[in-house]
Amino acid sequence: MQMEAGAQPELSPYSPYAEMDPERPNPAVTKWFEYGIKEGIPRLLDLWDHKNIKVTSHMVGKAVERHPQLVNEIVQRGHEAAAHGHVWAPHWRMTPDEERASYKANIDAIEKAAGVRPVGFNAFALRNSEKTLEILQSLGFEYYIDDTSRDEPFAITVAGQAFMVVPYTRRNNDIDRFQGLSLSAQDFLSDLKDEFDQLYREGKSRRRLMSISTHDRIAGQPAIARVLESFIDYAQSHEGVTFMRKDEICAGQPHRLTHLTNKTFRTPIMTSLPEFVFYGPAWLRECAPYFDAIFRVLVGIAVVPYVLRSSFGFFPNTGVPVGTVRGTADYMNRFGWKPGMLWAVSSTLNNLIVGPMLALGLFTRVSAFLCGTLLLLSAFHHLRKDGYFANQNGFEHYALWALCCGYFIVHGGGPYSLDAAFGFR
Repeated sequence: MQMEAGAQPELSPYSPYAEMDPERPNPAVTKWFEYGIKEGIPRLLDLWDHKNIKVTSHMVGKAVERHPQLVNEIVQRGHEAAAHGHVWAPHWRMTPDEERASYKANIDAIEKAAGVRPVGFNAFALRNSEKTLEILQSLGFEYYIDDTSRDEPFAITVAGQAFMVVPYTRRNNDIDRFQGLSLSAQDFLSDLKDEFDQLYREGKSRRRLMSISTHDRIAGQPAIARVLESFIDYAQSHEGVTFMRKDEICAGQPHRLTHLTNKTFRTPIMTSLPEFVFYGPAWLRECAPYFDAIFRVLVGIAVVPYVLRSSFGFFPNTGVPVGTVRGTADYMNRFGWKPGMLWAVSSTLNNLIVGPMLALGLFTRVSAFLCGTLLLLSAFHHLRKDGYFANQNGFEHYALWALCCGYFIVHGGGPYSLDAAFGFR
């Protein structure tokens, strides 16, 4: 949500009005910009609240100075205040000192109005100078959005350190679609849905990000706000979709855990444990869902032989006496797990039924939780009774299998599971 009204130049600002006298200000253009402050942003803020989403607002410093109360309201309602330069001026023509001063003034204006320091930046017209990124990093910025070369957040190296890119958009951009192409609101909605559908399909095997740019005086118009609400409803009806502020996207990126440069991949390799996202060649990233499926099948099936041995007498002469459900119940009673029969039956059913459910990816998180809980209890019991090592039937292998189940409690079944096939969340 770009906040720019009040920062536009007096003469020949970028607007839908034909310039009839470039030597004098056009009052109609001024009122068009004022609409963004009086109607546009308030309407959009109500929409974000209604849909329970938080957004990033890139703010021009002069606009902030003229409307500090609105800036403070944006922040108080949970949205990110990010920088957009202090004035509408070509930063690429400035000296490094002038450029730094402009960004510092932008920071100071936002801090004064809302008490927060911006960490994200958007340049005027997306155009940077040769020194822009180094200046931004030295001022404490953590990301910028002017690189539109990918449909996902990524890290670059600036002065030997990681710096995040959370890409902007010119496709899903109200100023290009309405001020330039003069689309109808429904045309815009159709394009947004088409873009979303394609990225959502690709998202089964790789991370995808869809950015939408709204400007105070354009997207805040009633018809456009209405189709934005329709699009949000459409996107939120899909599993795994979330709306995030850019600073939240940046904060969650794995470059904060690992930032390596590999001679083979030539790009940062970043690993996030919850999602096993690898930045490297496309084929490596696309292996992740297949690995998840193989790993899940192995974990789910691995618990079955244990119950076949302990409760049904299979696999004799494998180091541990075989047994029956009755024998397992007596064992439980003997070591204080009473009533033993309840524990024996629960353990048998859990390993015999829930384990295969986990392997198939059916109710994956519930299945993983049930298997993992029983394995943790077993680990606790065998730690007291048999010690640590697996060759003595100790704590070790029970805890490792429980940890594997924990991965699927967090991660779910992935795209190649019955959960995904049936559309379960």
